[in-house]
Amino acid sequence: MRKRAQDVSVDTLLEVDAAGGDLLGVRVTSPAGGVPGRRQHGSWRATERLEPGTAYVVRARVRGADGPVVRERRFRTAGETVGVGMPVVVQFDLPVTDRAAMEPEMAVESTPRQAGSWHWLSDTEAHYRPKEYWQAGSEVVVDLDINGVDAGGGIYGQESREVAFTVGEAHVYRIDAQRHTMEVFSEGRLLRTIPITTGKAGFTTRSGTKVVMEKYESKRMDSETVGIGGDEAYDIADVQWAMRLTSSGEFIHAAPWSVGSQGSANVSHGCTGLSTEQAAWLYSMTRRGDVVEYTGTDRAMTLDNGFGDWNLGWAEYRAGSALGCATRHDEGPHPTDRVGAFVSCRCLSGCRATSRPRRRGGRRTGGRRPSGPPGAPAARARARRGGAPPRARPRSASARCRRTRPC
Repeated sequence: MRKRAQDVSVDTLLEVDAAGGDLLGVRVTSPAGGVPGRRQHGSWRATERLEPGTAYVVRARVRGADGPVVRERRFRTAGETVGVGMPVVVQFDLPVTDRAAMEPEMAVESTPRQAGSWHWLSDTEAHYRPKEYWQAGSEVVVDLDINGVDAGGGIYGQESREVAFTVGEAHVYRIDAQRHTMEVFSEGRLLRTIPITTGKAGFTTRSGTKVVMEKYESKRMDSETVGIGGDEAYDIADVQWAMRLTSSGEFIHAAPWSVGSQGSANVSHGCTGLSTEQAAWLYSMTRRGDVVEYTGTDRAMTLDNGFGDWNLGWAEYRAGSALGCATRHDEGPHPTDRVGAFVSCRCLSGCRATSRPRRRGGRRTGGRRPSGPPGAPAARARARRGGAPPRARPRSASARCRRTRPC
């Protein structure tokens, strides 16, 4: 990588080697937090992907002929444009038991405005999605103003976060496992119908709405990592044009070995196989967050298997909010509203949540997504013990919680 490189892709998995010396250690830092990795066979490779629109510093300790030295490189990633199905995913390192106190400080502002809601999957993970797919061209800002917020059980928010993303063209891929076809739509226009194969008996592909989570030009696929062994085991070193759809291991990818069955039979272990030519074409237009709608099987996609947020109806999804309400972006602005200043809610019966001005103290910096998305844009926390937290400027960009000790 050249010095001070700009617009580095967020798909990059950073790798550091030492030319003419021995690599002793690597540290990668950014306002969004550090990048974890591991040393292996004389090099260092990141285990998580980079954040969009973020400045990074790589410091490597190298032992050469003149002894140990530290080499430094700086670069910046490009801002990310995502698909219309991309949810916001927030992860905390400690449980948030008072979700109703935390959620009002987790604001999502979109331009143009669109109704949306948080949905808590657990005490450590919350997702946000709009009522319908994001409108193409939307600009979205996620403001996690959690520093000092009482999360319950002696835990407080430690660091606030802000992350922004742009929504690209509306790409929706419709797969019918019975007809063995994929219809590729962009902005509602059918671009191509592709013959495909999906999961065979015993490895049925899930029906429902999935979202592209990750992309790999080439990926090793080892069946043992998803629990497939025995006569069905496989280990393919270089599967091309792979796009992850679920945490459990469903991908769309090139499958030249099954071209004879594509369009006529389901012969895979759950993935969706295309010819290499068709897969390369689809890969070139696909973004993280693009939508893939599956029909034709009796196995259902679930909410928690990757970005499964679109598999709940709007009322059920909104019921997963700690406040029982949705952001009021389908009405006119609050009389005193200004950009980013309020989280306005239309509440369900019995909901006592109210909107209030958001704190403006503290520095806002770019966000770190989940492995994310790799997630989607996300905030991951690290814990620290200490006394009662002041509402002070955060020291770094990660959304964090801390636990207080009893007096």
